[in-house]
Amino acid sequence: MFSIIFDDMTNQENGNSYYDAGSTKPKEVTDAVARKLAERSKLTNPRKLLVIALVGLPGRGKSFIGRKLQAYMSWHGTPCKIFNVGMYRRDANAEHQQKDKSEESKDDTDLGACDANFFDPKNVAAKKLREEVAMLALRHSLKWLDSTDDLISEGDEGKIVIFDATNSTKNRRERIVEECTEFENEIGQSVGVIFLESVCDDEELLEDNYRMKISVSPDYKGVPEEEAMADVRDRVRKYEEAYETLDDDSLSYIKLFNFSSKLLANQIYGHMSRAVVPALSAWHIGQRPIYLCRAAMTESKGRAGTIDIHGRKFRDALSKYFYGECVDFAIPRHEEARATNCLHQSSSIYIDRKKLENDYLGKILCSTMPRSVETATWDDKEVPMDILSNLNPLDKGEFNGMELHEMEKLDPTWHAKFLADPYNTRYPGGECYRDLINRLESCVIDMEQQVVPVLVVSHLSVIQVLLSYFRNTTVAKSSSVQVPMHTVIRLDPVGGGSWKETQICLRDMEETFNDLPQSVNDDETPFYEGR
Repeated sequence: MFSIIFDDMTNQENGNSYYDAGSTKPKEVTDAVARKLAERSKLTNPRKLLVIALVGLPGRGKSFIGRKLQAYMSWHGTPCKIFNVGMYRRDANAEHQQKDKSEESKDDTDLGACDANFFDPKNVAAKKLREEVAMLALRHSLKWLDSTDDLISEGDEGKIVIFDATNSTKNRRERIVEECTEFENEIGQSVGVIFLESVCDDEELLEDNYRMKISVSPDYKGVPEEEAMADVRDRVRKYEEAYETLDDDSLSYIKLFNFSSKLLANQIYGHMSRAVVPALSAWHIGQRPIYLCRAAMTESKGRAGTIDIHGRKFRDALSKYFYGECVDFAIPRHEEARATNCLHQSSSIYIDRKKLENDYLGKILCSTMPRSVETATWDDKEVPMDILSNLNPLDKGEFNGMELHEMEKLDPTWHAKFLADPYNTRYPGGECYRDLINRLESCVIDMEQQVVPVLVVSHLSVIQVLLSYFRNTTVAKSSSVQVPMHTVIRLDPVGGGSWKETQICLRDMEETFNDLPQSVNDDETPFYEGR
């Protein structure tokens, strides 16, 4: 039996502080470390031009992911455009069919549609056509990358292409890299390539995706549902015969499993790692509403003002409305859970609304401004709430509370610069819209990842920028968006990855709102006031 007594001073002298602080010896840059650093340096260099090539079998949600990416990256201020190879393929096939068309053949509306046999790897002619149109689409996308089209501000050359195709073989992916490398040498500017593969082996999810696909795809226009489902399953089997998953670790790639249940990133650094990877983990195909509204009216003009009698009426109406929406959202899901034996409750179909009060019905996000916190704080109804400085109004620094014509009079030089580039021009001592987007990034991800209703209580500038994301519109023009007081903006996800918007004026729903004034004293002036 051994008895060991540790003395702190002795351990320090003997070098045993390793267990507290690790080694204090300077790190040597060995050949192995230098090689890894060289690889990482290449990948972390800011690349203004980027190709994101989607990978995956049909019905794996590639187009859904592509549209979400396009909206997200455009919102971040980087022009982003999708090039869908399926559209090129249908146009090319329509032209081919038109040449061979006889009086007994298809109508013009059916030209371009392809059945499963077109995707058979043994169909040499069809395979050749598919490769040709894929490379044509890629070259068009690279040409757009090198153009000045869709740039947000002068001198900003960052652009992203989303290459939407199955890209299901190693050979195809090698050709993509080769084309991008040739283009890179041609223009003398670095072009990054990232592959994004969507993998799904959940049969129920796949069935849902197939039905969604046949309901919108031009290939199945006018085709009976069961016939279309049989064809899409056959098409997938044809692709599976030649499909090769991403496993080349020399490439930069992300693999998404079963719509965000698992994610693998290889050689993904910098902005893609910071912004895109968390977003990919957050996006899902579930149905849940998101609500946006401005904080209630205040007793006096200014950021620190507390809500007045009208503001308290709005707060009470808002709590009643949102809580009712949350309960209505939860009831059918409780019934579904009971039907699948996920809830150990009474077998009665009736669900008492009172029983739902202790459940996680929804979530509230609000700014740290007193009027926002007061608007979102309900004594009689407890809903989880996060108070976030990220949701505070755009900081206009020395110009806070001023209108645009006052800013012009005070600082004509700044005003001219602002008009030339409103997206990147900071208010003296304050922020620009790009800064606001950067701090709202985590809020958007939080909103997207929720599976219950979310209410965001914030301010004019913030909601304008959030709406530009959900509407997939240009942020630089978001300040012209009207966001009325006493109104809740409801956003519901739709199948293609976008959002359906509905505005609910609580003034019209509550008799107690009849005495609310139409004009409002607000400390925020619209971004383009007077223009």
